[in-house]
Amino acid sequence: MNPLPPEISINDTELTEGDNVAFNCSSTEGNPVPEVRWYRNNEQVTSGAELHPPSEKYGTTSSLLVWTLSPDDHRAEFRCEVENKANIGDPETTSTILDVRCEYIICEVIRRLDTLKYNKYSDWSLHNVTKYRD
Repeated sequence: MNPLPPEISINDTELTEGDNVAFNCSSTEGNPVPEVRWYRNNEQVTSGAELHPPSEKYGTTSSLLVWTLSPDDHRAEFRCEVENKANIGDPETTSTILDVRCEYIICEVIRRLDTLKYNKYSDWSLHNVTKYRD
């Protein structure tokens, strides 16, 4: 029996760089118990996830992924897939895109380096920057 499409829940709604965030991917039904895989921007995450098989036949299978957020995670896509013998090669998937608060300059330099323009009136001293991105 195919597993149903998974759902992702996150333990926090305000994500800030340096925080540990817990993603939970859950799917019901599926026989045999499905395998759960995590991806970040289409690259498989191979550590930090725990599988929790259902306690009853056709119950909920879940996987918990704990991730420490960095500026690179702003606008990153986290995806989980569930697959068993019934849907091999055609996994059920769902994803979420993160909006991570990080120090403004760091995020902008990492994410928008191509649009960073020099302004002769700018103060380029970065040693005490603490402004957060909205």
